[in-house]
Amino acid sequence: MVDAKAPLASFLDAAGADDAERAALLAAHARALRGHVDALAARGYWQAFTPTPEMVVCFVPADAVLAAALDADPGLHEHAMSQRVVLASPATLMALLRTVAFTWQQDALAGNAREPVRGRPRACTCGSAAWAPTPRSSAARSLVGSRTTTP
Repeated sequence: MVDAKAPLASFLDAAGADDAERAALLAAHARALRGHVDALAARGYWQAFTPTPEMVVCFVPADAVLAAALDADPGLHEHAMSQRVVLASPATLMALLRTVAFTWQQDALAGNAREPVRGRPRACTCGSAAWAPTPRSSAARSLVGSRTTTP
């Protein structure tokens, strides 16, 4: 699940503010993003799907927006991870999505590799009757049994 509704109002207001007001607005921006993380975690999106990676990705639409929140609240990233929310900027979202796509591709290949094996008896060397080789014809048995080795 990727959520793309990260709060931006305080960050945008900080762009035109003086230094003192800017610091307060950026702190408000970090608090708003932390609140959004908590709201996403409370929704428990990962419970709706099986199997699931048990996390939500919170997409923050610009690297500078995420960096400003992390500067104002250095514990925000760790807090988000503890709540099963991954904060992703444009730079990290593409890497994350490619990793997920590669993982799904590998899982599909592994599933396809297992498919031909399903339903077939398994070779077993433990003496179990689960699988036994096809008996040879009497002619083949006699040829194998009559073979002699010469020095």
